[in-house]
Amino acid sequence: MLKEVAQKIVKSTSEVIGYDVLITDDKGIVIGCCDESRLGTLHEASLSVIKMKRPESHCPEVAKMFRGVKPGITLPIELGGRIVGSVGVAMVDDPDVLYKYGMLVKKQTEILLREQIFMKSSVLRDQALSNLLQEICAFDPSGSDELLLLTRGQELGYDLKPPRIAIVIDLFQFASLTERIQKEKEHQSPEIMIQLIKLDAINIIKHVIANRESIIAPVGADKFVVLHFLGYEYDEDKVYSDIRHKCLEIIELMEKQDLSATIGVGSVANNTAQLGRSYKDAWQALTIGKRIRGKEKVFFIRDLCIEELLINANKNVSKKFIKNVLKSLAENTGGIEPLKTIKAWCESGFSPLRASKALNIHRNTLLYRINKLEEMSGMNLRDFKQALQLYLAVILLELSENHDSEQQVLAD
Repeated sequence: MLKEVAQKIVKSTSEVIGYDVLITDDKGIVIGCCDESRLGTLHEASLSVIKMKRPESHCPEVAKMFRGVKPGITLPIELGGRIVGSVGVAMVDDPDVLYKYGMLVKKQTEILLREQIFMKSSVLRDQALSNLLQEICAFDPSGSDELLLLTRGQELGYDLKPPRIAIVIDLFQFASLTERIQKEKEHQSPEIMIQLIKLDAINIIKHVIANRESIIAPVGADKFVVLHFLGYEYDEDKVYSDIRHKCLEIIELMEKQDLSATIGVGSVANNTAQLGRSYKDAWQALTIGKRIRGKEKVFFIRDLCIEELLINANKNVSKKFIKNVLKSLAENTGGIEPLKTIKAWCESGFSPLRASKALNIHRNTLLYRINKLEEMSGMNLRDFKQALQLYLAVILLELSENHDSEQQVLAD
């Protein structure tokens, strides 16, 4: 582990203190040095420092007695009670200043090593949790061993039998953020910075969820999954209300860290067999919600029953339906304004007041649009069955893979 970060530590510390810095492994072999030609050579002064576990200074006369040693000080690097290497600072000035610089570099090296270990252990646990989520998603009660899945959960400290609900959190534009960090020169270790941002996100989620029985794990670079623990006695309406409140709080706290998030919430899983369904439902809610819900940021699968049905419909049948129902509107108007009007009109229960408010237009403007739509489509938007056809066509269009190019769908 020391070898992985030694050269970065040497470069950053030598730039700050203005003196040459050298780092060796536990055998005295140079693994980090301002003079890169010395990498892989033996630093003899480090051997006694590592063996005796104490610092040693080398005046010019003493330094000449060793191979590959400059005047200065060499100190042991300790990690977890074990000497893992040494660090040397080349300097011939005030011995007190030399010792302080040496201790500064030693402490910084040890802190960075502990950070690396923490990051790696965190990554390993995250990977184990991600593997568990994959097993939950793939679990088939008719052909899989439930005991094996429960055991995998117990190994990580979780009981998978009590009711839970899946929540998926998607960090918006996280990829562009990490790309910017990697390009910015002031970040000496962009990998650590990215991991710290992810840790901040997980800490926010843990703080809001505030339940040790809930499973929280990253999935990929910019998404997190929560299998929120409910316990055996719960009120479903209260659960959904509480989840909405928590999701909105997560989004608010993320925004304070300059992170944007959207969230999908699955169905309640009353047992292990239903966990996979809740997990898939949360992803489905996120996918559907991001396509059709505009500025909303929290999406519940139970509020998207029609959309879930439509997104799983036969693609060819859906395209044919969209074209037959909306073709005349596309030919006469184009754009998305008529589609937004149809959607707002139907979702308001044919209420001019609620629909005009949703569209942020005057009531008379809405009624004018409705009359024009009826004229162009040949359908009565006050008739439930005819309005439903238009509404379903609009939703299908929003859900289509080409939803960003609606004219293309209509033209196919």
